[in-house]
Amino acid sequence: MFWSICSVKGGAGASVVSAALALELVSSSQRVVLVDVCGDQANLLGVDVPQRLGVVDWLTADNELVEGALEHLLVDVAPGLQLLPCGSVPLREVRNANPRRCVQLVEAFSNATTTAVVDLGVLPVDPVSPHALLAVSGDRTTAVLRACYLNLRRANPLPIDVDSIMEIAEAGRSLTTLDIELVTQHPVSAKLRTDPAIARAVDAGLLATRRPRSLRRAIRDLVSATEQGQKGHVEAVA
Repeated sequence: MFWSICSVKGGAGASVVSAALALELVSSSQRVVLVDVCGDQANLLGVDVPQRLGVVDWLTADNELVEGALEHLLVDVAPGLQLLPCGSVPLREVRNANPRRCVQLVEAFSNATTTAVVDLGVLPVDPVSPHALLAVSGDRTTAVLRACYLNLRRANPLPIDVDSIMEIAEAGRSLTTLDIELVTQHPVSAKLRTDPAIARAVDAGLLATRRPRSLRRAIRDLVSATEQGQKGHVEAVA
């Protein structure tokens, strides 16, 4: 399975949700790979990445594909979880990503024993950008949004269709969950309330070992709601 996490504006929380989702999906029967095309995950998780090259370098290389090259870039984060680091530059700064390799990246980790979570960061407006191609080629896409006027302006319309929405709920906002749903035409699948404990874990690079309960609960709600939504869609189509 290949699950993309994105936002429409910086600072929405897509990177934190991506890391927490990858950690939550680890099980005894599944290997989870966290794909970082933005460049924040190593610092977020407190992981040392010794090599300079990463997934964005692989996506932009013009040489022939080498079997197993992506596996050599993986870095262990926790039992069952590996990080595919960004590399020398984030994807948003490159113009020569190979569309064929974008599809092959999805295919490389879409199998019965591996789940990939990709931190796409902010989606460009361009519907044929590498970010969009990765999202639409995968199995699931979640948009992380705040009930914020600037967030919702950029979410109208969403650059791509999504399977679920995670709301980052902040106290004191005049806009609501209903406003997100009206603008995006999608129900909010899960809600993560801002919690100082999450910020402290991120600042200390301890998210991999000390996930606050509020974050774990919200991520479990997201997984459950997304799975039920996709099952309902399949049944409706059938």
